[in-house]
Amino acid sequence: SASLDVPMVVLYRVTDPVLIGSLGNKVEQLKSPCASLYLKHFTGALQELESLHGLSASLVFDTIVSNDK
Repeated sequence: SASLDVPMVVLYRVTDPVLIGSLGNKVEQLKSPCASLYLKHFTGALQELESLHGLSASLVFDTIVSNDK
């Protein structure tokens, strides 16, 4: 999609976008604080909740709408 300039929003919860991120003129990356940790397992419930910060449905929707203009 990125190579064809198709607009997209990519969510990075526990995967580091620096290592495997989608890049392009119309790519918007949303990252949690845990994205760069490349977690395979959470150490507890708090870390699991932290991995969702910055990836709320409302933020994803707002990002899509703002990029659609």
